[in-house]
Amino acid sequence: MSGVLDVAFGMRSESPPGPMLRGIGAVYVLHSDRDGSFADLEVSDAVKDKIFLMEVFRQAGDPVLQYVGSNTSLGFALLQFDSLAESDRLMADMPSHLAVVLR
Repeated sequence: MSGVLDVAFGMRSESPPGPMLRGIGAVYVLHSDRDGSFADLEVSDAVKDKIFLMEVFRQAGDPVLQYVGSNTSLGFALLQFDSLAESDRLMADMPSHLAVVLR
């Protein structure tokens, strides 16, 4: 979450691409359900154009611990949906849309 806060408070100079849009926003914490070594993050076509900003804190080969709290997060994604129904549908299955691949 510190990455989200850094961006929000202007502690990072990069800005998200594209114009600010109205809609339903969501934050998703990238995480793993098991220990391993980070290989990749697969993004489904269903959410690819919904991602407003994404930060991944791991690189290939970095150790990953099972998610138990923010100290074991792998990054975050800020998403923007057209409707609450779309948000509910996609967020309910987000681990399959933003899939952490481990070795």
